[in-house]
Amino acid sequence: NPESVALFLRYTEYVVNALKDLVDEWVTINEPNVYVTQGYLFHTAPPNEESWRKVRANLLHLAQAHCLAYRLIHQLQPEAKVGFAHHI
Repeated sequence: NPESVALFLRYTEYVVNALKDLVDEWVTINEPNVYVTQGYLFHTAPPNEESWRKVRANLLHLAQAHCLAYRLIHQLQPEAKVGFAHHI
C-alpha cells in the first residue's frame, strides 16, 4: 500500500524523538528483500502469492520508506548513523 510509506515516517519520527538521547545508530528496515521474496515468490510467508508486479511495487515502497526515513532521522538527529540491514 503506497500509504504505508507515510505511516512508516510517522512511526520513525515518533521512535527517533523518543529514543534519540539513547540511540545514534539506526536500522530503518531489516532485510527488506527477505520480506518481499518470501511473501511474493517463495510462498513461505504471507501473503503466499506469486507476483513479480507486487515484488516490484513492494521493493519500491520499502526503498522509498528507507530513503525518506533516512532523511528524516538526519533532520531529527544530524549525527546519527542510518542504514538498512541487507540479507545476502
